Amino acid sequence: MGSICRFLPMKKYRDSIQPVYFVYETEFHKLKQPFINAIHYVYLITKGNGVLHLLGNDYPLEVGTLCAICPGYSYTMEGNADFAYMYISFMGDGAQDIMVQTSLDTEHPIQPQFSHLIPFWRSAIQRINRENANFLTESVLLYTLSFLTDTKAERTDDNNKPLVFDNILKYLENHYTEHDLTLKKIAGIYAYSEKYLSYLFKQNMNLNYSEYLNKLRITHALRCIGASKTNIAEIAVSCGYSDPLYFSKVFKKQIGASPKEYIKQHMTNNNHQENTSDDS
Repeated sequence: MGSICRFLPMKKYRDSIQPVYFVYETEFHKLKQPFINAIHYVYLITKGNGVLHLLGNDYPLEVGTLCAICPGYSYTMEGNADFAYMYISFMGDGAQDIMVQTSLDTEHPIQPQFSHLIPFWRSAIQRINRENANFLTESVLLYTLSFLTDTKAERTDDNNKPLVFDNILKYLENHYTEHDLTLKKIAGIYAYSEKYLSYLFKQNMNLNYSEYLNKLRITHALRCIGASKTNIAEIAVSCGYSDPLYFSKVFKKQIGASPKEYIKQHMTNNNHQENTSDDS
């Protein structure tokens, strides 16, 4: 491999930033809320699931979510029993300028799918000592924010919108079994309005969001039945439906038969095939 040379543009931010805290918070439930910070905070969720409440909006927090809070805003967090996160707080003349260059701001305070940064943050905080604390913490912060300049470009460049939508589809394919996968949640994760996200589904899939999600879930239900699962309530839960009756209604609308009828037909076909095989 030959040499690689990259031109480095002049910094767009004034002066420097000053890291203040680098914390691995594992006792979140003991903290007093609401939080109001005098400086910038960047969180990385490392365990569990939670919700950020900011300016009347609810944002889902899961492992790998990055979250930024600007100074002066009141916010609260909820989390399950094992909810934990790391954060870096910082200040300085260049702090606001740096944040402007990223995809995180007050209107879009979270970005998901950064689990690959968790080992890096953990390794860094374990290495900190008096001599390297400022260098190490600033390096972790800037390296992390460098990924967010990429996601900002995806969000603001019209040519990249298909790529972002592909990421949304991949997210749904990996999470469709979750019961709370609402349009509002996905819109919050990808910093889109619900109206615009609905438009993307109609434009790209010729389906609305709920129709596409139901399609993924019913396909999974068919795989379950194909694997000889017959308990309708268990199948419903495994597909992401908390209500078996609603699951049956959606199933019949898509397949043309109720889950009970389809399972019966599937078992009849299997028995017929087995008998045919035995006769031969």
